[in-house]
Amino acid sequence: MFKLVLSLLLLFALGFGGEPSPFGLKLGKTTEREFLKVVEDRGWRVEKSGYRIIKGDVSNPEVSGYQIGGINLDKLSQAFFWFYKGVLFQVEYRLYENMSKETFKYYYEQLRAKYGRPSVYREPWLQNGRAVWKFRNVTLELYSPWVGRVTYLTYTHRRLNAEAERSDKKHYREYIKRKSRTTEGI
Repeated sequence: MFKLVLSLLLLFALGFGGEPSPFGLKLGKTTEREFLKVVEDRGWRVEKSGYRIIKGDVSNPEVSGYQIGGINLDKLSQAFFWFYKGVLFQVEYRLYENMSKETFKYYYEQLRAKYGRPSVYREPWLQNGRAVWKFRNVTLELYSPWVGRVTYLTYTHRRLNAEAERSDKKHYREYIKRKSRTTEGI
């Protein structure tokens, strides 16, 4: 009986169905190679790819990303998939929005039906709209700026995202150090 109650509590804490896995992709587990196989199998297309730009023209070779087209998702304008050392850590959808924030409301209702009540909710009325669901390793955020025509739906693996951000800082510091040695006049 104790195990059943514990299992039900864990299931509830993970949002009824475990961590989100958009299109079957598991943040913190899916590799770049596995992702590209999914892209091929689903008939999507890689529109752009490369390393993450930190500031200006400084890039981080440990963080690579893909802009993918051809994904059948309502109101989708752009989709980005980010990898840290070859492992998926973030998925970001940019969705077309109108002034009445119908896209935010539409996706919020679907996410709430699938994952339950969010830990944070702010209606997009005279303020930025935001809904956040937290799972064991993944944060799911729906965000709509009050003034703007885009709603963002982002899945983030918290630990890998933190590692990628530390890596960004490291690569930027190394770039600045190299640049300072070769810049005349300072």
